[in-house]
Amino acid sequence: MANTAGSWEALRVMLEIIERLIVTALYGPMWVGFHVVKYVYPYLFGSFERRAEEARDNALEFEVGLALSFLFEEHGCHVVREGGIARRRGFDYAEVIIEFEGCRLFIFRCRGDLDVMASPEFAPLDWVDLRAISKVCAKAADIEPPAASQGFDDLWSLARYLKQNIGCVTSWLSRARFDELKERIGAAEHY
Repeated sequence: MANTAGSWEALRVMLEIIERLIVTALYGPMWVGFHVVKYVYPYLFGSFERRAEEARDNALEFEVGLALSFLFEEHGCHVVREGGIARRRGFDYAEVIIEFEGCRLFIFRCRGDLDVMASPEFAPLDWVDLRAISKVCAKAADIEPPAASQGFDDLWSLARYLKQNIGCVTSWLSRARFDELKERIGAAEHY
């Protein structure tokens, strides 16, 4: 009986030694490989990724032009190429910024989810979620918050919301009322 326990202990020690050797033998090359790929990948394949990002942005820009055509036709809307929110782009990520009547909309889509941020033209990097603005508009008019306060399903739901509420959105993003808008949004977040 004592020999069996000693044999198992010897086998366990031997397996631990083999495990350490395997881990040591694999860890070094894996570490080097990871760092080589990490720094070499952008140089080898970065241009492919940039072209794919540009294609996704152009596709979203085309869809925005279709869905929000009334902004381009009636409100002098145009696409702005720079000035979004600095973020790491994920898979299937696309963004476009449009500007009209002193307002900017930062529309981005990732994996099918659409999100919209708004900022006034005089503070182009002070982005506010358009859903929060829709809640403030509804509260100021003393009406039930629209479905937009839950988010936009697609560009067409965004278009429907903006057609009905463009005046409210632009007034809250004006120089005179923007600080009040941020205060109201901040107060609403604390409750």
